[in-house]
Amino acid sequence: MGFIKSRTKLVSMDKIARDAEVGSMLIRLMMVMNDCAIAEETATMWRERDDERIRIKQQEAFKYFVELQIGHLHEGLALIREIAKKSKLRELVDECPASARQQFERLRQYEPSVALGHVVMKIRNKLAFHYDPTMILTELLAHVRERPRTAALVSIGSTSAEVLFEPGAVINERVATQQVFGLPPGADIDAESNNLMLELEKVMEDFMNFAGTFVWQHTSL
Repeated sequence: MGFIKSRTKLVSMDKIARDAEVGSMLIRLMMVMNDCAIAEETATMWRERDDERIRIKQQEAFKYFVELQIGHLHEGLALIREIAKKSKLRELVDECPASARQQFERLRQYEPSVALGHVVMKIRNKLAFHYDPTMILTELLAHVRERPRTAALVSIGSTSAEVLFEPGAVINERVATQQVFGLPPGADIDAESNNLMLELEKVMEDFMNFAGTFVWQHTSL
């Protein structure tokens, strides 16, 4: 994920609180950016682990933190729409550099009712934070029809490292690819999923860069 160049400064909490509408938006953007950054960093840590004994858990952990990150992105896109609707906040966007204004305009297109914005919403609502019973049952029944008499690992223990429920991971993967991503039958799941993740990564990059520039521009001592 490519972000704006590294910089550090002190900001005045009093000045942030001086205008309720602006201050609330600045803090909420900061909270989303913090959450996205932590989720992305943790996903990377899991992806880089090299231990065949925990391969399945490694895959599940990486997917979980990516889903979590996208869930936070969904909330961030709601903030973009709020900024677009409020004249005072929209004027602050106009004071940002051209690159940030362009990122803002690109982000505005991701409404939850259309295209990629809809996928982001479904990841947030159906994978990252909730467990949709209808989707789960549909894919469980489909799995046993397609692969009857298969088995999967269940492991319990006194530490989290020993806990793994592979049946849940298998069905979660089906819910993601079939119900959320909507991949057609016979599709190359890995290729299609990678393409989708590349698209989502670009949206995340735009959000982090815009929000970082916006916050930097409008905070000071």
